[in-house]
Amino acid sequence: VALFAGYVKKWQRWELNAFARIDNLLDKRYVGSVIVNEGNARYFEPAPGRNWTVGMGGTYRF
Repeated sequence: VALFAGYVKKWQRWELNAFARIDNLLDKRYVGSVIVNEGNARYFEPAPGRNWTVGMGGTYRF
């Protein structure tokens, strides 16, 4: 489960945006990738736990 929220504000020639994202919201364990022809019995690689991203940006139109 993931959660994403964003906001855009237009002001004259400026456009400002902000966003926030949370991945693996329930912090479940799951397989991130499978290794083919692995000889050490480590076929599965775990995916990352809960993680988040926050950002913002701006654009000016001439």
